[in-house]
Amino acid sequence: MKAAPFEVTQMPQSSVLYLYSIRDKIDLDPAYQREGEIWSLFKKQLLIDSLLNGFDIPKIYFHDTGPAGSKRYAVIDGKQRLQAIWGFLDDDFPLSDDFILYGNSDVSIAGLKYSEISKKLPSLKIRLDATSLSVFRVEAADLEFIEEMFSRLNEAVPLSSAEKRRTGGGAASRMISELASHEFFIRSISFRDHRARYFDVASKIAYLEAVGAVADTKREFLDGFVRRAKNEEKARAQLEDAIDRARVVLDTMTSVFEASDPLLKQVGLIPVYYWLFRACLEIGAEGELTRRKFQAFEEKRHSAKQGWAGELDFDMSAISQFNRLSQTPNDTYAIEFRVAVLVDQVLPLKWKEEVLKNAGRMAFMASDFRQ
Repeated sequence: MKAAPFEVTQMPQSSVLYLYSIRDKIDLDPAYQREGEIWSLFKKQLLIDSLLNGFDIPKIYFHDTGPAGSKRYAVIDGKQRLQAIWGFLDDDFPLSDDFILYGNSDVSIAGLKYSEISKKLPSLKIRLDATSLSVFRVEAADLEFIEEMFSRLNEAVPLSSAEKRRTGGGAASRMISELASHEFFIRSISFRDHRARYFDVASKIAYLEAVGAVADTKREFLDGFVRRAKNEEKARAQLEDAIDRARVVLDTMTSVFEASDPLLKQVGLIPVYYWLFRACLEIGAEGELTRRKFQAFEEKRHSAKQGWAGELDFDMSAISQFNRLSQTPNDTYAIEFRVAVLVDQVLPLKWKEEVLKNAGRMAFMASDFRQ
């Protein structure tokens, strides 16, 4: 019988103070880690209450990445617990106002911070520092096993389809995660990276780039794409090439949009903007794409939502349809139509036909919707 491809052992040193002392060597945000809920003050105080009163808390799992890098450990499970404990030791929050130390009800430390407890009741501070947490160290040569463990430990809180794709895609997922760390995502996008949303958008961009045409970006297509790239060398090479090309397009997009740009607050619009920029780059028309034009189009979209037709110089019906298609942003037709509307709105006539021809398999102009 073959040995398991990973080894799990309990860390011999795992006291509260020891873990606090090596916190700079602990990576709280490895690629497979999802953005968890932000713990409320109540949850943080309850955890500290449990530690001070001797209650067990759930196990914490670290991936031991080896001594070579700046981070020795990566958190597989237990991120919020560690952040709460370290926050308390940093005096970020006090004990709850109704805190009771069981067996010592005459001791009044409710509402005190860590440094205040140290002065008023140093023995309790020492006891907290020395409290051992249940920390398990996981060693594995293949990161895929770490990702699988993360997924299983989080089964109680269902993973989104993007999170499952990120944790189960092996090398393919890691390549897409690198694309999702591009400056465009970090600087320009104005929605939070909650439940692997950046990874999801990066998956769609990589998929469209690999296909080389506007295509359906629903879950089953993205899952199949990542699965093939994980298991097939040829598909993995195609993904790598697609990501290299995508970076060039994202570089241009980053130069046009502002930091935390309000124009980039809708997840479904990112692939639309991407395909427009890609098509323009292919024929040298990217200089026509300015934020001012996109802002003017956004104002027209707002007017269309309000039903303000008036004397505005644009096709209300086409832009109204653009807005309605936000309900089905992953459909091929929706992406095609929305790209075509943007082409019609932001490019001069001399570029329109050529850009649409280079924008994939689209065969219509936004003006066709008027007929």
